[in-house]
Amino acid sequence: MHNSRRYSSYLELHDNKVCCKCNQFTKNQHMLYELGKTEGLEMHDVVPDGNCMFRAIIDQLRMQGELTLTCHSIRQMAVDYLKNNPLQDDGTHLEDFFVADDESWEEYLKRISRDGEWGDQIILRGLAEVVNREISIITTIGDFHNQTTITPQGADKDKKVKTICLGHVNDQHYYSLRPKGWHENWYRGARRKQLLERPHFYSNDGEEQSNSLEESSSEEELTLPCRPSKLIGCSSQHIDAYCHAPIFHMNFVIENVLPKNNIYTTYRYEGGRSHIISVRCQKEWEIAGSVEEGLSVNIYTSSIENNRGMGNESLNAVKASSSPNLFKQFGKQVLVFKDDRYELGSEVVIIDSENTSPGFTHLKSEKIQLPPFFTEINGTFFLSNTSFYTGMNANGTLKNIRKLRLKDPYLIFQKDACMIFYCGKCPNWPKEASEWILRKRPSGWPSTSLLEETIKVPCLLTPKYHPLSRNPDIEWMFDFSFPETFLLKDNISIEQRYCFHVFKLLIDFHTGRRKELSTFVLKTIFLYTLEVIPCQQWETCPSACMLYMTETLLSSLKERKIPHYFIPENNIISHLSGTILYQLIEKVNVVREFPIMSVILMAESHGLMTTYVTDQIIEDLNHLSDVSNIHDSVLNTFIPAYAQITVTSLAHQKFCQAVTAVTAGYRMLQDLPLCGDDVFNPYENMSLEMFIQETTAGMKMYQVWWLCFFVDLFKKKNTLKSFTRTNPFKNIVDLMDDCPPGDLDDVSVPKFILQIHSKEFEYKQVKGSGFIFAMCTFLMQEGEYGLAGHYFRGMIKMMSKVLNDSDAIMAEVLQNPTCQKSKEKNIDYLMQAFITGMSSHLFIIFTNLYRCYEHQGQTGYFQEYIEQFESVCKNMATPSALSFLAEIGRSLGTSKKIKDVLKH
Repeated sequence: MHNSRRYSSYLELHDNKVCCKCNQFTKNQHMLYELGKTEGLEMHDVVPDGNCMFRAIIDQLRMQGELTLTCHSIRQMAVDYLKNNPLQDDGTHLEDFFVADDESWEEYLKRISRDGEWGDQIILRGLAEVVNREISIITTIGDFHNQTTITPQGADKDKKVKTICLGHVNDQHYYSLRPKGWHENWYRGARRKQLLERPHFYSNDGEEQSNSLEESSSEEELTLPCRPSKLIGCSSQHIDAYCHAPIFHMNFVIENVLPKNNIYTTYRYEGGRSHIISVRCQKEWEIAGSVEEGLSVNIYTSSIENNRGMGNESLNAVKASSSPNLFKQFGKQVLVFKDDRYELGSEVVIIDSENTSPGFTHLKSEKIQLPPFFTEINGTFFLSNTSFYTGMNANGTLKNIRKLRLKDPYLIFQKDACMIFYCGKCPNWPKEASEWILRKRPSGWPSTSLLEETIKVPCLLTPKYHPLSRNPDIEWMFDFSFPETFLLKDNISIEQRYCFHVFKLLIDFHTGRRKELSTFVLKTIFLYTLEVIPCQQWETCPSACMLYMTETLLSSLKERKIPHYFIPENNIISHLSGTILYQLIEKVNVVREFPIMSVILMAESHGLMTTYVTDQIIEDLNHLSDVSNIHDSVLNTFIPAYAQITVTSLAHQKFCQAVTAVTAGYRMLQDLPLCGDDVFNPYENMSLEMFIQETTAGMKMYQVWWLCFFVDLFKKKNTLKSFTRTNPFKNIVDLMDDCPPGDLDDVSVPKFILQIHSKEFEYKQVKGSGFIFAMCTFLMQEGEYGLAGHYFRGMIKMMSKVLNDSDAIMAEVLQNPTCQKSKEKNIDYLMQAFITGMSSHLFIIFTNLYRCYEHQGQTGYFQEYIEQFESVCKNMATPSALSFLAEIGRSLGTSKKIKDVLKH
């Protein structure tokens, strides 16, 4: 929340002091949380942008099925009501009680109508009337709490008025107090309300969904579970028949409420594979699965305010996703298929799929074998999977190892380690997978060459049995983890991966992360969809791709069949009961029927504050009657929304989001002629530089410069040239004395930018180091670890040169303002202080360089700097420095040497 200064721009949120950080606020926040629990209410936070009262009421209305109102619309409705109804029942004017002496009623109404203006008791009365709800407010302030209720005067006394519950902490911030079980009821209320308001939409709802599945621009035959759909190959102007929303609007909501940099995978969050699995273990184990593919995802709890998160502590915690799967062969068996020719030997194990479910097999030996590895059944010796594991969960996941005792190779997720021992690699793929090779693929993915390479990747036999197996102890599964990882790790686009991330996050959240819809199941739907959706559509219409996957999953659940991707005869949900399928269908249908609200509720429940951008979209949808209005939507809704995102993201140094928003807005303007026939486009000749200037009007010049820096870097533009026309500048190469050439050397940096960053740390003989450090920090933040690492290495070279030259140190000390002002100059003391200070800066740079290598999986390259780093740590002699030195030593395998250094 803001302090007393009011504002209407989200940019100002960064500059205002937020009152939600102090200890007293946290104490009262917890008090409200406990009070809510006793009343059967869940505390839900809202964006602290000055509209929190209105946002909390909107959230309450959404829990009751009202999805069309926004905080802006109810604010204006309440102001209009107060303007027309200023008198109470007894004839007393409201201004007599609440309005300040130095403010007239008209001035109050004008002020309270502004976006971002804090609400008060008067506007609450107006809100109760316009939403026709009784408003119950639990307030915590100091060590006390109270509860007040505002009842609408115009309510029908013969009808019970619905109640909405708010929490108010320290007169600073409002919360929505949701009823427990809200996730089971909000969509039902929304469905009832829309049925009353738009019966023509719902009278043929089943028919609309059926048409969506059956009609398609493509006449090609599709492989089940995929079906023809209008969503395949649709444009952004397509209006989905089932949820009644344009793809254009849904694209905006998905891309901006769930931006790519708010989605994390295990490797990205933890600092790369090497940070989780030691280099030694990577050599001993084979790695595959969803984590390795980058498809096991969650959300960064990232807020619009750097030190302010939404929700209580359970929402603010970053949840770690699962660990990668490690595979290792156990035994020396020679695997052969039953129908293949082979020479009988003691180590030969026959793959025989007779009397097993599709996708599963038995492994048997024609020679007498001894337990515990083999089990005799009717004179035949079968390889038992219980020798590998004690058993399985009902969904086929592995339980604990019994016979084998090995050191857990995981460095972080010790409890989540999943080590899978397989019997061996099949000599070739089973014949049940032959359909995959011959399958028709409308999208052309995988290509013929990729398909040929995939077939060479071995299929494993792992100790997993079918949940309905009659002989679970001797059944093995044909495991295609390696082919899946080969296809999905490096052979799909960023956009395709992002669409799956959104799909998985939505399904996980709205189904409660049901184990029946594991990542494996959702990945299967994704793999089939990749064969159908054209490659370009994943980039231009991500919402259509997400909806198609949801639609495919929904129809498959209804038909009780999801074919295994490589062995379609294997129905991977055949074991699910009708009750479980009904529950899953109901929840998946929520995403399909209410995709925009599904995204908003999921993002808010993870603590994201990006949902503020949806207000304008929802309002635009309310009056959007047909596709011809898209042109007006672009000018009046989307461009202002992109400008708002740009400014907000830039204010909080989220450069990638800012670049994405400003370039998307500019591209949308350039495409305006495509949005309407014979409509003049006033922005047609506007350059990107001009658009950036208009979008960022009012922002500080250095913020705009950094935006242009990243626009040029990410989009290969040349917007920085506008800063060098009138400002003196230096190229980055001029700041990197005697350093190897880098990709950013030709970037021109205005003098005022160098001066702004010189305060961080600056040395006379290492000019521009403050700017270079800031640039590298920003590059790391945006995932440009290679570029950041290069310039960190340059800084190390320049600063080490000074640190190893006593004359250079003396020159720095004598030119230091502190030294020049001091009457008693203790040169030795000042030189030592300088060495310690520069060592501290070098320690930070070395640490960041190591993190860059770590994220790139190249920690071995840091070996070149280990001796310099040891020297820096010894100069500092702090516990944190020595501890980090020891950590790096363990990672690089130089622990013994590091211990010797630390002893001395």
